Amino acid sequence: MAEVLVPDGVDAGAPWHHGAPLAEQRHLDSDGIVDLARRDVLVITGADRRRHLHTLSTGDLADLKPGQAASAFFLDPAGHILFSFSLVETGTAIWGWTEPGQGEALAEHIDRLTFRLDVTATPRPDVALLWKAGPPPGDGEDSAARPADAGDPVEETTADGGAGIPDAGITRTGPDSLGGHEWFIPRQHLAARMTEGFPVGLWGWEARRIAAGIARVGLDTDARTIPNELGVPSPAVSLTKGCYPGQEVVARVHHLGRPPRRLVRLLFDGSDDAIPQPCTPLLRGEPGGEAVVGRLGSAAHHARLGLIGLALVKRDLPDDALLSLGSKEESDGAAEQGSAGMVCAIEPLVAADAGLHFRPDPDLVSPAPRRAGSLSLGMTTAGVAKPGITIQRGR
Repeated sequence: MAEVLVPDGVDAGAPWHHGAPLAEQRHLDSDGIVDLARRDVLVITGADRRRHLHTLSTGDLADLKPGQAASAFFLDPAGHILFSFSLVETGTAIWGWTEPGQGEALAEHIDRLTFRLDVTATPRPDVALLWKAGPPPGDGEDSAARPADAGDPVEETTADGGAGIPDAGITRTGPDSLGGHEWFIPRQHLAARMTEGFPVGLWGWEARRIAAGIARVGLDTDARTIPNELGVPSPAVSLTKGCYPGQEVVARVHHLGRPPRRLVRLLFDGSDDAIPQPCTPLLRGEPGGEAVVGRLGSAAHHARLGLIGLALVKRDLPDDALLSLGSKEESDGAAEQGSAGMVCAIEPLVAADAGLHFRPDPDLVSPAPRRAGSLSLGMTTAGVAKPGITIQRGR
């Protein structure tokens, strides 16, 4: 069977599978290689690149060492996720990738706020991204950003002043690399590099990502999504760093509240082989049941788990809830869906009571009579009562 391409959506034109989608997935643990060339690649140069990205994003990036990988979100002032960025510091530049079609906008977002800093963000359509199983060649200290083949010359700059890339490419291994590594290569070498492993389509890579519970921004999220709904702290979100746009919302929800929605994994009942489309409404109960409690993000057939998906659902939805896919009538204008009625269970990836929730509780004030000048405080942590604390002054 010939190669089948993704017909539409953000990944349109990427290899969906190479003839045996479920058999291909087994190679992701050994010699698999995946074409991610539709992802947008950026390079960030300048002496202030780490400091600038640190103050602009959710990631703890100020002290990145050569070879160190990281991830980050860029938020608006209301805490909504605008962009995701998976990156690696090479010692002379930061290379990273974001979702298809987002590279230009992300580069403008970074450059617009540089002020007097020595930072330049440059989209690099001449660089393609691959994913390859296992550790990168020469895995060890600082190997994540080394050229994939030792001895190949590394260009320092391109004609436009941006960072160059060696013919052998640059590799990245992070917590979100799904047990393998990403490989930045010159785009003209894409076809040749794809022969250096067993080709696996995007179907297999997406199934592995969904099983790992890693959301894709713009596919598993919407314009209202805040990082807390995907889980914090995380490799992309630090709760110990200084200010950045949207930090107040992230910190307030984590310490004083709960996110309105939470990320869950969906396990479908196997009654239908069709892969449901993103934005399909999720109803609580059997088909035709209660109101919409969320919407499907991405879905794929996993070789071991069957049909699985990711979704953002209402925070108070019980972990043992049974969900069913709705139809166009419930989807408020989403495209026509062909999988209405499919039933699925949920696996929580973010707990319903996520966060710390420090709040004063007046019912826990010490009942003992207080002397003049004394003060009693009672606190709860995540709903667990703490004894009253009494501070005595001037006996």
